[in-house]
Amino acid sequence: MRKLITCVALLTIVLSNAQMKVSNLEKPQEIGKVGVGFGIWFGKLEKYNDGNYILSYRDFKFQQIDVYKRFPLISEDVEGLYNLIIDNFEKMPSEDIKVELPNDILYVNYKKSFGIPIVTIFHHPNKQEDVIGVTQSFTKKQILKLFGKTK
Repeated sequence: MRKLITCVALLTIVLSNAQMKVSNLEKPQEIGKVGVGFGIWFGKLEKYNDGNYILSYRDFKFQQIDVYKRFPLISEDVEGLYNLIIDNFEKMPSEDIKVELPNDILYVNYKKSFGIPIVTIFHHPNKQEDVIGVTQSFTKKQILKLFGKTK
């Protein structure tokens, strides 16, 4: 009887641990990346097989540590955000432009630094106004590279 209980216990342990499933990790296609080289990047746009995009960025709010944040985009949002940013480089609006995504809010800010127009994106994840992420200030050339354009 003791051997039967031991065998049943061992069999139960082996079968309960055998429920692990290994799945393939989907590798996204990199559309564009902006950085200083040597593996250090400040902004990256990736496309997944399901047609969705992820825009990842280094949060410049933190100076001593590297914190990376991201927000999802669908293909229409990618083109819309790109066109919005590029079109306003000439206009240089004085007010921030608010962009509402399904789960996030972006504020696009334009200014000049040493006479060069730059854009900074302020990201509010999950539409929380008190939580904020800040991208690097990008030039027009860097935005073109980030979105994989060759204008």
